[in-house]
Amino acid sequence: SIIYDGRPEDGAFGGTSADLAMMSSDEDAEKCPICLNSLNSQPVATPENCEHYFCFDCILEWAKNANSCPVDRMAFNSIYLRKCYGGKVKKMITVQKPVKEGQEETVNLDLEQTNCEVCGGSDREDRLLLCDGCDAGYHMECLTPPLDSVPVEEWFCPECEANNRNSSKPLS
Repeated sequence: SIIYDGRPEDGAFGGTSADLAMMSSDEDAEKCPICLNSLNSQPVATPENCEHYFCFDCILEWAKNANSCPVDRMAFNSIYLRKCYGGKVKKMITVQKPVKEGQEETVNLDLEQTNCEVCGGSDREDRLLLCDGCDAGYHMECLTPPLDSVPVEEWFCPECEANNRNSSKPLS
């Protein structure tokens, strides 16, 4: 019999040898990889894309900073609350994507401050095209000639279009 912490394996985890045979040979199989506590006495959870078990509270806290498994780094958008280690899923919890410090405001400001290079307006967003070259904004009706519909493929502003025309080789 294998010795674990000086005690025979039988009953070391509060289970029988048959129960232990079902477990993986990794001795940390029933420990939370985040806090290293035993997973027997509290709610447990697994990320949606892998089988790693964590204390429910640990993985919830972890997900506030990173939505990837601490063990294999696989991204997840939900975690499964389970009754116990190896138990059935009781509930699925969707996690919010973590926002890096200061990133939220920058993103929102950028989105709000896209102005048309011709008229200077940031209104009529549904008609405001963004150049695939320089990200400058242009209302479709402010262009010369005006556009009636949003281009299906890439769209370049007049300035980038002129630069591309001057620097690109003719297509063969």
